[in-house]
Amino acid sequence: MQSIYWQHLTDRNQLKGLIGFNGLIGLNYLNCLNDLNGGSYAIYMDRESLGGCRQKGDDMTDYQKLSDEELLSLLFTEADRLPRAPVDEFVRRGEGMFEALAEIASTQYKWTKEPPEWWAAIHSVFILGAIGGDKTILPLAQALRWAVAYDCDWVTEKLPSIFGKVGAEAAGVLQFISIDATSNWYTRTLAMEGLAAISINHPEVEKDVFSCIGAIFKNENEELDVRQHAGNILLDFLREEYKDALLAFGKEEDIAWNEDHFYGAVFTESDVHESFSKREKDLWSYTRDWLSFYDEHEIQKRQERWKKRIGRRGKEKMRRQG
Repeated sequence: MQSIYWQHLTDRNQLKGLIGFNGLIGLNYLNCLNDLNGGSYAIYMDRESLGGCRQKGDDMTDYQKLSDEELLSLLFTEADRLPRAPVDEFVRRGEGMFEALAEIASTQYKWTKEPPEWWAAIHSVFILGAIGGDKTILPLAQALRWAVAYDCDWVTEKLPSIFGKVGAEAAGVLQFISIDATSNWYTRTLAMEGLAAISINHPEVEKDVFSCIGAIFKNENEELDVRQHAGNILLDFLREEYKDALLAFGKEEDIAWNEDHFYGAVFTESDVHESFSKREKDLWSYTRDWLSFYDEHEIQKRQERWKKRIGRRGKEKMRRQG
């Protein structure tokens, strides 16, 4: 593996403008991307020592040789740059890693850490979803609540698809959350979306799933946000038995929006007509590939996005000071 150290660089100015604090809450390390001798490098520094610089894609680590503790430590140190290979190793070890991953995903304070440790909660959810099986249901259900509570859209956007992969065994827990009026509306929405995702590959639960979601949608005593999103799920799946109810609800949404343009309508009468006329279910948000998070090009895109965001913040700070 090729290594370059900061003190060996002959022209430090070539790094100017490329160095940024990676981790918008904590300042645990620096991260920058630079092109040296035709290769893309990640240069980093933590509080204690100046790290090396490795060429992108030049990862010679044999993750199978790492102990369980060493493998777990990567979840807390690699932030959003954890590559796919160690994730696959977690999945390969499966049952042996379950307890540690479940503890991370279901423990509240793990969701409140500063980066890079904060990313461990996200990794634990994604890896548990890839491992699958009955034992993952409860820690994933708890992670659902923490992800909503701490507004972690990295996880909330993927959870319906994750539950869809876990399968029919998760339906009972998700149905309980869906009908729990004491839960946050978004928590209940994600549970309903998870139920719907399960039905895609498990037609044996389809009737019960949509009976549950349909009952929530048609209950006028339910919270409006919950009804709106229950109806949206029925619309995504083109549930013909609820078409008339969806049209009536969409018409009410039109009226509410015309009276108040700040009203947050989720779908309207015309949306219902259009969806049923196309005869195509809208399932993309129920079938996402959450493990693409670890693809090399996705990692690279995120680092570029952080760099641009930090650059904008720096310019804004200079403007205010000027």
